[in-house]
Amino acid sequence: MSRSPAGRVVLVTGGSAGIGRSTVTRLARDGARVVTCARGGDRLEQAVEGLPGVSTVVADVADAADRARLLDRVLDEHGRLDAVVLNAGLGWAGLVEDMPGDAVERLIGLNLTGVVELTRIALPHLLEAAAERGRADVVTVASVAAWSQVPPLTVYSATKAGVL
Repeated sequence: MSRSPAGRVVLVTGGSAGIGRSTVTRLARDGARVVTCARGGDRLEQAVEGLPGVSTVVADVADAADRARLLDRVLDEHGRLDAVVLNAGLGWAGLVEDMPGDAVERLIGLNLTGVVELTRIALPHLLEAAAERGRADVVTVASVAAWSQVPPLTVYSATKAGVL
């Protein structure tokens, strides 16, 4: 079975910067059809400008309605889903006692709940891809902070450990 992404339909979250942007660029260069998302539309459009086979959706993976809309977009546009790269994430450095409650909820909502829930709603389509085409992939991007918790990264590390 070929490991090439050519012709595969891949959803990449957090595609406007860093690892997500590099992943989208590499997948597009290798012939995948990519749908990527980020919260900032202008930054996302700039990130994928000129990349063949890439479409964008402004979406917040922490939001249930946005997750559903994102998956619907992939299926409406391509009729299937072959792989998901769960990269969207948010960092926060500081002591727990200094962290506002809404920041804790935001971090957990994006870094952990969003990953689990997007995977959950994508799984029926990924299982179908595996049955029909012999392969489906879920890739989660975590952090070394998952293994090495230090006080300024306590909540962030917990979310990344949860992803692992």
